[in-house]
Amino acid sequence: MAIPEQRTFGLPADQASYIDSLMKSGNYASESEVVQAGLIALRKWDATIETWLRDDVAPVYDAMKADPGRAIPADDVFATVRDIHTQRLKTAKRALSRSVFTRSAAIPDRDQRSALLTNVTPAPAALPPPPEASDPAGPRP
Repeated sequence: MAIPEQRTFGLPADQASYIDSLMKSGNYASESEVVQAGLIALRKWDATIETWLRDDVAPVYDAMKADPGRAIPADDVFATVRDIHTQRLKTAKRALSRSVFTRSAAIPDRDQRSALLTNVTPAPAALPPPPEASDPAGPRP
């Protein structure tokens, strides 16, 4: 086992109290273990981002540089997004107006709000999700 190198650094109060809470929970035996777990998670996150950039972003960039004609002009993209948004607003307003006339309250209840949101397609994530809590860095609260 390598001899640990000693470091001294300051943390904002909220980060220091978070380390204390992780130690009190029993998940970590020392402040060093908490910092080590955080660095392991950060290293994994950085590797994930690098892989995404290399495997997904760079090939698309290279393809666009090789054939710029395949790109969709930004004005067209924004117009499409505006059209989709306008349609969703109209659909939601129609559904809301129907519920207002059938109910005494003008504010939809939780089930009605959920129903309005069920047809909303989430935007694709631009980045991969952060590392899962099941990593060897240790459990997270």
